[in-house]
Amino acid sequence: MSDLQRSLRDKQGDIRTAATDLWHLFGKKTVVRKDGDPEPTIVSYRENLPDDLAPLVILDASGRVAATYSWWETHRRGLTRLKPGRKHYGNLTLHVWRIGAAHRASQ
Repeated sequence: MSDLQRSLRDKQGDIRTAATDLWHLFGKKTVVRKDGDPEPTIVSYRENLPDDLAPLVILDASGRVAATYSWWETHRRGLTRLKPGRKHYGNLTLHVWRIGAAHRASQ
């Protein structure tokens, strides 16, 4: 039994749970958001990608603007971005289907 567990033995269940959850944050980076709630909220603190995941190719159309990859590059390291491909739409033909695609459109 850890010192933390011993010191919280007589506390309410929710205090013990919060202390245990916060203990897992010790020495780790986490995402904290403030989304209209007066108190900040911890979104995630667990590693969800194994260290031996590489090599891996991620084909994400939003990768250039997604914060996930910038954070990965800065904090986790090991991400190598490839040069973006040249976009050429000279031979593009657009076909417009004039019907709604939303849920309400089918009612």
